[in-house]
Amino acid sequence: MSDELKIDVLFEEESADQVIILLEETDAQKVKNLKQQGFVGVESIVVAILVIQALVNFLIKLIQIWNVGVTVDVRGARVKVSRESDLPRGTILIISAKGVETKLNQPSGFDLLAFIKTAFSKD
Repeated sequence: MSDELKIDVLFEEESADQVIILLEETDAQKVKNLKQQGFVGVESIVVAILVIQALVNFLIKLIQIWNVGVTVDVRGARVKVSRESDLPRGTILIISAKGVETKLNQPSGFDLLAFIKTAFSKD
């Protein structure tokens, strides 16, 4: 795994401005707001490049402002972060490179960092 992670943050009902501010506060680089037509309307996608600790810091802040859970999928070339209405607020579902799912409820930054690092492992 390289030090830099390319991430896509996908959502429909939240403010893109909030997501962009959180990313910038965690020193993300090349932050861009894209919009695309989804099945149920316009979907926002914010793309950025950041390091793993910045991803953890971003997620800890994100679960505090979104009123639903968050999915973090590391199976592809880009990390996908999205709203998950089936999860309660403060919950993060991590899908590892091997497809293993782990749910964390109100994780600390320390715990989340450990699970995110493990999620990237293909061993």
